[in-house]
Parts: sequence; structure tokens; C-alpha cells
Amino acid sequence: MPNNPFRPALVWKRSWPDERQKGTGNDPHNPKCQLRVYREFVSGGGGEETWHWVANERRFIEQGYAPTALEAIEKAEEAYFGFMSKERHG
Repeated sequence: MPNNPFRPALVWKRSWPDERQKGTGNDPHNPKCQLRVYREFVSGGGGEETWHWVANERRFIEQGYAPTALEAIEKAEEAYFGFMSKERHG
């Protein structure tokens, strides 16, 4: 397994206390930030899974898929911070 030096910058928690396949990310300094990740199984069988991520801030920013939960969190944060940088700097 590759060593991923990424550490989440935002506050992440499970969507529900007993639910390990869904999570939400929040920016404590921006209540409009809504990031989500959840596990999906790839269609066509085989039991393969993927992680879907979505980033919103007042409106839809971006969404995509990643092979692991941590990579999905990383992609969601990249989309969110990229959007916020563009908002601040035009």
C-alpha cells in the first residue's frame, strides 16, 4: 500500500455514529462548506468498491471517485480549497 502523506485539513466525521461508509467534512470557519464521501460498489459485480466524493459551498463545486476513503477526502478538500481560492482572488 503506498504511503500517502495527506492529512485532512478540515473536520471529518461519520455521517451517522454506526456508519463507517459515509462521512462529512466541515470547515469550522465556513458553515456553508459541505463535503461528503461515501462508499459505492462498482456495477458489474466482482465486489469492487469505490469512494464517491462531493464538494459544495453555497452551490455545487465538483464531484468524483477515488479508490479509497482517504483519497476521496483529499480530492474533496482539493476541490473545496481550489474553489475558495478562486472566490477570494477572482
